[in-house]
Amino acid sequence: MITYTVAEYTSEETSVEVTFTNAEGLVHKRNVNIPRDASGSVDEEAFNAQKENIRTRLLNQKSQRFFTEWYEQLKEKADIEDNRYMFFAS
Repeated sequence: MITYTVAEYTSEETSVEVTFTNAEGLVHKRNVNIPRDASGSVDEEAFNAQKENIRTRLLNQKSQRFFTEWYEQLKEKADIEDNRYMFFAS
């Protein structure tokens, strides 16, 4: 589960700091632009779209980190023998 914390901001500001914390306690901070419509009001639909993009990016980072850790553990357990000398002349 990812929790979002939004820093306080005024109605004139164009960006806000958002802190994302995942279930493992990893924290990611990011400044998010506050989308506004023609009248200057916050565009809720565009803001939610940005939130979904950030969520997707964080999930991708997590899956990449998981794969990398798995692959490193696999390499540590493997019994690798270097036979390049049989195929390439020095």
